[in-house]
Amino acid sequence: MFIPDSISAVWFAFLLISGSADLAQQQRYADTARNVTVGMTASDVESLLGPPTQLFEAGGILSLVFIYDCQPKHYCYGASVHLDNVILPGLPFANPFPIQVRSFGYADTDVVIRLSATNEVMATTIPELPDVPEAFHGILDARNFISTLCSLAVSANGG
Repeated sequence: MFIPDSISAVWFAFLLISGSADLAQQQRYADTARNVTVGMTASDVESLLGPPTQLFEAGGILSLVFIYDCQPKHYCYGASVHLDNVILPGLPFANPFPIQVRSFGYADTDVVIRLSATNEVMATTIPELPDVPEAFHGILDARNFISTLCSLAVSANGG
């Protein structure tokens, strides 16, 4: 199937803009996660960082193999668009869907909060991330503002 260059250009511009906002969000997650301490409750973490990007329940897929809970419940905070995968070696074209897939666990660049059976923080993993340009934070703020406006418009119209 042939996709016109103009549509491809718009799509990749969208990916770069949303990916830039995701990088800024990831940096904010890492900065804010430094305030998470051992013993905080899951609701304290959510009030600080917001809802997790991905929630992994205790045990996970490996508990089916080993028949016991081999990992604690943990929250994962990270990017949705994986900009490192836009250009893949060996492909004659750019990757149209560089989405971060977390089927079996978190990514290396994700902030991970491990929770105990009583929903208290046991440990926090904060990755070392490169500095993000200030313009990316501006894109993130604009995306959040537009998202809030759309949510308000939908709720004002009875949705």
